[in-house]
Amino acid sequence: MKGIDVIMPKIPGKKYDNTVKFRAKAVYLHPGYIPAMTESEAKAKGVQPGPLNDIAIIEIKHDPSSDIINRLMPICLPDQDHQLNVGIQCKIMGHGFMNSHDEDNFVMPSILQMADVQVSSNQACRDDVESMSIKSKINSDTICVRGPIHPCVGDSGGPLLCVGKSSSYIDGQLTNYDFEDYVDEEYAPRSKWYLNGVTSFAVSTDEHDKCGQFKSAVFTKVSHYINWAYSVMNR
Repeated sequence: MKGIDVIMPKIPGKKYDNTVKFRAKAVYLHPGYIPAMTESEAKAKGVQPGPLNDIAIIEIKHDPSSDIINRLMPICLPDQDHQLNVGIQCKIMGHGFMNSHDEDNFVMPSILQMADVQVSSNQACRDDVESMSIKSKINSDTICVRGPIHPCVGDSGGPLLCVGKSSSYIDGQLTNYDFEDYVDEEYAPRSKWYLNGVTSFAVSTDEHDKCGQFKSAVFTKVSHYINWAYSVMNR
């Protein structure tokens, strides 16, 4: 998996419009990762069907003579096993399909998309579906978001970002400030953005479900994997 491209996307109307492409030096999958598969495939492999432990770390390769790394604003990480409160507002980002028409015609946006979502309880998301297999994937390792605004095909691996005062106190976006506002130094002391989730899958209740019609979306809960993440980064 080495050598894949990691692209820093364009953000419309902002001073960070230039797109930068990196090469990946290494990709570290979680050792317990199980990809999505059918019940029969899982039975043959003797595992529970995924996605489970759906998280990875990409180490990027960059030219030491370039100042691009110094111009990037890193996301903060929550404390190990930090739990978000139900109902707080967070943001999702991605380049996935925006609606069912785009999905049918395989049209993905060239500009990074962003939307506000509210964190739901996992139980509420489980109650939306009858499949025991899907219910089992919405567990303590995940965060769930319900409603018509959600990630879609092509958004997997994208972030669930939430504002917090510290890594142990993440209360969501309680102001009207946009994400980009926090890039400016004048906002830095107020709050920080934390990577609380990584887009994993959308919960479908029908084989014909498309973007905008899914019941909910499930994110890998980053706080559950903090110790593993630091063990990888400190190698």
